[in-house]
Amino acid sequence: MEGSIRLTRQDDQTTAITLQGPLDHDMAQNLGALAIRNQTAVILNCRQIPYITAAGSLALLKLYQTTRKKPVLQEAGPELISTLQLTGTAGYVILNPDPDPTTLS
Repeated sequence: MEGSIRLTRQDDQTTAITLQGPLDHDMAQNLGALAIRNQTAVILNCRQIPYITAAGSLALLKLYQTTRKKPVLQEAGPELISTLQLTGTAGYVILNPDPDPTTLS
């Protein structure tokens, strides 16, 4: 399954990214490149991510390290959340099940 990344700048301080497909090695590389170019807070819509690999988990950690802000993961499924908790990455992201970025959990 091939993934895609759609980037939308919400304002000067926030970038919204919609991910589609597995957050695997290939998508992680592209996400890492975006993090380096965009030093803004990041909101990731994860509704269409079926699973995450170790490379994807590491990419989320690097996103946090690069921007010094926890990325907000919207609509992350239970499998994704479980993997993030298992790997310890959940401590470096904000999990928001609601599609509205203003309602952070």
